[in-house]
Amino acid sequence: PMAIFLQKDIESKKALEPVFEFWLDSACRQADNDGKKGVEERATALNLLSELWLNFSDFVESKEEITNHALTMLKRATRDKNSALQIYALTHLFKLLEKFACERKVYAPVI
Repeated sequence: PMAIFLQKDIESKKALEPVFEFWLDSACRQADNDGKKGVEERATALNLLSELWLNFSDFVESKEEITNHALTMLKRATRDKNSALQIYALTHLFKLLEKFACERKVYAPVI
């Protein structure tokens, strides 16, 4: 619901760019396995990264550093010790790949 509202209102999107940047940066930090965060917290962060990228791909891809960091976090989670987190990360990567391949996005081959 929020994604549909924001996609319709271009000025709202511009005004909320700092919020998206904060969410993406926070999600990347929370997804990182530093030994302090549990699997559930990291899975939630991966979900937020994926959902933001799926729903606001133009904005996310306009921030190359954040995009690369998000992709790194998703790929790193596929090699985690916890198999549930591995599957969760793979699921999100395939969701992204499916959408980006259909839309012929530049990040489809990278994923």
